[in-house]
Amino acid sequence: MHIADNNKNELFYFIYRNCYLRNLIKTNINKYNFYYYFSCTTRESLINYRFRDYILELNLDTQGYKFYRNLVPGIIPETTKRLNFGYGFNTLLTKGIIPEGVESISFSHGYNQPIKPFVLPESLTSISFEDPYNHIFVKDSLPKNLKFVNISGRYNQELLAGQSIPPRCKSISLGREFNCEIFKNSIPDSVTTLIFGEKFNRAIDPGVLSSSITDLSFQCHFLQPLQAHSIPSSVTKLQLSSNFKQPLTPHIVPPSVKILKICYQELQFGSIPFGVEVLTLGNDFNQKIDRFLIPESVHTLIFGDQFNQPLNHLPNSITYLSLGFNFNQDIHNLPSSIKELHFSNVYGQSVLPNQIPPSVKKLTFGLPPTELYSIPHSVETLTFSFSQKYVNEPISPFIIPPSVKTLTFGAYFNQILSHDIIPPSVTSLSFGKSFNSVIHNDILPKSITSLSFDNCFNCELYIGSLPKNLKHLSFGRDFNQDILPGILPDSLETLTLSAEFNRIIPCNSLPNSLQVLTFGYCFNQIIIENSLPSSLTTLNFGYSFNQSVAGNIIPPSVTCISFSSSFKKPLEPNILSKSVKFLKLCKNYKITDSLLSSIPNITIHNPRASDINDMFNSL
Repeated sequence: MHIADNNKNELFYFIYRNCYLRNLIKTNINKYNFYYYFSCTTRESLINYRFRDYILELNLDTQGYKFYRNLVPGIIPETTKRLNFGYGFNTLLTKGIIPEGVESISFSHGYNQPIKPFVLPESLTSISFEDPYNHIFVKDSLPKNLKFVNISGRYNQELLAGQSIPPRCKSISLGREFNCEIFKNSIPDSVTTLIFGEKFNRAIDPGVLSSSITDLSFQCHFLQPLQAHSIPSSVTKLQLSSNFKQPLTPHIVPPSVKILKICYQELQFGSIPFGVEVLTLGNDFNQKIDRFLIPESVHTLIFGDQFNQPLNHLPNSITYLSLGFNFNQDIHNLPSSIKELHFSNVYGQSVLPNQIPPSVKKLTFGLPPTELYSIPHSVETLTFSFSQKYVNEPISPFIIPPSVKTLTFGAYFNQILSHDIIPPSVTSLSFGKSFNSVIHNDILPKSITSLSFDNCFNCELYIGSLPKNLKHLSFGRDFNQDILPGILPDSLETLTLSAEFNRIIPCNSLPNSLQVLTFGYCFNQIIIENSLPSSLTTLNFGYSFNQSVAGNIIPPSVTCISFSSSFKKPLEPNILSKSVKFLKLCKNYKITDSLLSSIPNITIHNPRASDINDMFNSL
């Protein structure tokens, strides 16, 4: 059999290398990539769709109530892999309506019909229901190969032991109303992920839950006391609800748990077993941390917003520490093992030299400290989050150590920068959403290669405003200034323009080093011939763009082009360079057969077909 398969592969490659056949195959691959998704509201539009044999994902949209009533076998194409029923679908399914081959089904709001045995195809691996679905699953209602079950909303039916959930299921997510008792074998031994909804509040007796479960989550209303072995010894990730206030005595959490999230519990020695590596103490937790309360196995420790206790007895195993909104204690005796330390944006205590251990490489402060050397020279990634409370706090010169490579100013920072604020070691600089101050010449160090502005920045840029070694530049929402020749440095490789940007790009404004150019939502200007540099390889147009790209607008270096849903202009083979490998068009674009057939090395981009594309492009 293996030899026969090899012979088939060799025959296929021999045929494929024939230029004519290669182009023919490639044209069909392009059609497959472009027409994989179809959304319709009427029966006739689906039946008469010219490319129905290429459909992989089918969306039966929200307006077709009559269409739903006339759904019979043969209407849904046999090529369909993913099937979405829109709002309003509430028709009893019969065998054959959904063809074999469908792997995923999603029922939207409104569906509330029982699923009869053997109606769904055996190929199905994923199914999801929304409101108001609330019918019991009897034996063989769900096909045996099903792996993922997601039931949101009002579902509140007993899971029949050995019947409701098929034996190969891997993941079950139960909706907010589910509050039925769980019996032994209600959850098959194949299940690894089990998520209970908001209102689940039933006792979990020892041995009831499957020993295959590794990820277990209880939501906000679960208040039942737990016993030893209520949680299976297979569980590695456990989340207890925010309202769970039962004693967490030793041996309730099994030693298999690696990731643990609890919110309110009064802990005692042994509550958290040795073996837990990631510990989240949620928003209501505010207990004093006594010695040995947190085991030496914990390397990631996250406190919620209510926690405000001294940190005197943290284990030396911790490498990541995050402190919540209310924490405002002096810091003393932090473990020397910490590599990443995060304070909230309102933390207001003075930080003195040597209080932050020299092991810290990544640090987040609410506001800058005032004393030199408060930030150790080990820090490479530094964030000043700047809440509204500290918006006017200045940054003193030389506070930021010369070890920092990545620097972020938070949401409310909006100060004019001066010399000696940003050290020459910084290579990546990001400004938060409020920053809208002028960047004076030569203020930003030449070492910066990546620069990011957020929403509010809309200041004019001048020659010399940007570092001469800059490689990556992105603007947030509001930037809409002219980009004149000489403003962008000759080193720039990636440019992302803001949502509001809608200016004509003059010739020679974009440097010949530029490789990736992305326009934002509003851009809809004509592209001047020769305004795009010959170095450009990737060109992305935003939502509003609908201008002609005829002539020599697209340089021959471009290999990837992306258009959004507003683009309606014709694309003919002579417009695009033969170097183009990937072309992304919206699903409603009316593509011509001449484009599909005349340029066979273009792939109409579809991430779900990437494996097939890779195979053909490698030949």
